Amino acid sequence: MVLLKNASLLEVHNNYSIDITSNSDPCFIPNNIANRVALRYYCLVTRVGVSPLLSLWSVIACIVNIAAFCKMGLKEGVTQNFLILSIADGLQGLLHVALDICFQLRLFCFRFKMVSQTTLVFHLSMLGPFPLSVSTITTAVIAVVRCCCVTMPFTVQRTFTARRQLIAILALCGANSVSLIYFSTRATLDRLNTSAYRSERAIHLHKSSIFMYDVARVSVFSICYSVTLVSMLILIGTLMKSSRFQHSISTVDLPASGDGRNSRDAHVIKSIFQVLAIFTLCNFLSVFQSLGRLIMSQPSFWQEDSKVEGLIKGILMWKVFSEKQKKWIPHKALQNA
Repeated sequence: MVLLKNASLLEVHNNYSIDITSNSDPCFIPNNIANRVALRYYCLVTRVGVSPLLSLWSVIACIVNIAAFCKMGLKEGVTQNFLILSIADGLQGLLHVALDICFQLRLFCFRFKMVSQTTLVFHLSMLGPFPLSVSTITTAVIAVVRCCCVTMPFTVQRTFTARRQLIAILALCGANSVSLIYFSTRATLDRLNTSAYRSERAIHLHKSSIFMYDVARVSVFSICYSVTLVSMLILIGTLMKSSRFQHSISTVDLPASGDGRNSRDAHVIKSIFQVLAIFTLCNFLSVFQSLGRLIMSQPSFWQEDSKVEGLIKGILMWKVFSEKQKKWIPHKALQNA
């Protein structure tokens, strides 16, 4: 989903491209004819074709998940966390649908009369990190709880109750939302004289707020990603030891009273592991891209026409489709348990 979340709203003019959603000063990119045509086709395929369809598919999938989890009940923490995850991903999909509609309207030179389209796009872009952070924090909580359930199950039942998990998610998301709300108010609207016949408006953060906004946005994602990765590695190691132990005693006759419960736990662990694996793999490049933007801020390295940027976005096209598929995993696996 990084391509959808981080893709800038580009306008292509005769001699240059202008990024109107950049958090820094507007970047004018000189284009020759080949680059301009390639950029137009790139925007047409990703923002007009692929992005709206995937965003709409994400919303539909999350609605199905929400209905399934509500029907299952919210007594268990894993069901509650997956419900929060589905709601956050659904809101993220709705935001991207709105951004895609704005981009398509702007692409076909449609203007709103009552509200500035640039202002609308900016605020929608600023709202994007909130459901993303909720989804990331919830995924990290799911990873930690499931890792602890495997390594120390008796302690988890007394400590990580469903209510405490909900409080932890709400507290972390609330603290992160405060910073996002603060930085969303630190914006200016500038008029750019892009040519002798027309002008454009660009909204960007104050220069003093750009770095802190990037730190607040990237740090939450990086910390949650690291926690999820470590928890998944511990979970893999513990499950491998458990499977070897079960294989060594497979010839011993054991009572079958707990077969149903063990089968259900196996399905739950498998579904959670699939979600964590997809989250980790799909966001592997995102961490390096985000940290690279934060550390290496030279325009020549991270401009839209940069070969490095184009290579990363090309690879992330696979991630866009893969990330959307995780919305269908939880409720199917849990219902079959």
